[in-house]
Amino acid sequence: SKLISMLQKEYNVIGTYRSLEGAEKLRGINMRLYFCDIDDPQSISDFIRDFKVTGLEWETFISCPSNPLPVKSFFEGNFEEWEKSVNTNSINQMRVLHALYPYRIKSPDKKSNVVFFATAGINAPVINMSAYTVSKIFLLKMCEYLDAENPDLNPFIIGPGWTRTK
Repeated sequence: SKLISMLQKEYNVIGTYRSLEGAEKLRGINMRLYFCDIDDPQSISDFIRDFKVTGLEWETFISCPSNPLPVKSFFEGNFEEWEKSVNTNSINQMRVLHALYPYRIKSPDKKSNVVFFATAGINAPVINMSAYTVSKIFLLKMCEYLDAENPDLNPFIIGPGWTRTK
């Protein structure tokens, strides 16, 4: 498609994966793929080390790992599962961004983009999905802080819209 053609001609794309199955779907696209388990600080460090070796600077950082589990009310679920989901969906994404920040594009006329994804529940609770939803609220607030503290970044979060359609 047109997007794949653009990727192959105009951009250096670096991607990470947690499962070989997901990475296999991207074979043939002109991109570098690295294993990175976002729940493992050593795996993140290994990815950052490998990225540094490329000598590239990033212009757009897109972070979209997702773990909506556990889908249970806060007190019915296992706290460790809840905590892991919060970390996967928020804190660990900040760990990767923090480690990659020194390798952003450094140009007085360009900002580096930081993109996260939100979910339903930002303005009202989604029952039995507190870990996932509060994680996305955290990312939303971090975009505000990153923007206020870093004039060289353009952080934003893409959330679902509610539009009546067919």
